[in-house]
Amino acid sequence: ETCVDGACVSGTAVNCNDVIECTEDRCVEGDGSAVCENAPNNALCVDDGNFCTGLEYCNAQSGGCVSDGNPCSLDEVCNEETDQCDAQPTASPSSSPSASPTSSPTASPLTPTVSPSSSPSASPSSSPSASPSSAPTGCDADDDCDDGVFCNGEETCVDGACVSGTAVNCNDVIECTEDRCVEGDGSAVCENAPNNALCVDDGNFC
Repeated sequence: ETCVDGACVSGTAVNCNDVIECTEDRCVEGDGSAVCENAPNNALCVDDGNFCTGLEYCNAQSGGCVSDGNPCSLDEVCNEETDQCDAQPTASPSSSPSASPTSSPTASPLTPTVSPSSSPSASPSSSPSASPSSAPTGCDADDDCDDGVFCNGEETCVDGACVSGTAVNCNDVIECTEDRCVEGDGSAVCENAPNNALCVDDGNFC
């Protein structure tokens, strides 16, 4: 406060706004001075709607709300459609006891290229719709496992079995964008669309 022409004039209030939307800002009386407190509040962070990016929390050092990352362990695959962690697919048995005894390793000219984990009588052209004696996930090369979808990652062939890839992470760690993966022309494309509705009003008119 100041004295102007014999009258007291109020001073300008201390501005403790740190322009970080997930902190609660206030001015407290210190020992002879004003002290600003800017306390992080995770409740002010809006869920980005993506299970596979983890929980959102307030990180003042990063300048706002961030995600804590993939919630699944290294031996699990994050499933965005079901919001859960799925176990990595395992290789099928190395042989099929129900294979027809009349089958012969020379039944198909492609037999020499069959994976060691496949039955000698199995044809490499077997598909998931083949008889129960064929491994639905059998493969000889990575190309055999390609499901044609890019956003769920690149499938690989490991020990004769198809292993799911890691889903593309389109999280830009900006809490006010809607992040999603779309199928592009031969690749996955990330879209991060700004959405003003995700911004929380800080309650300050000025």
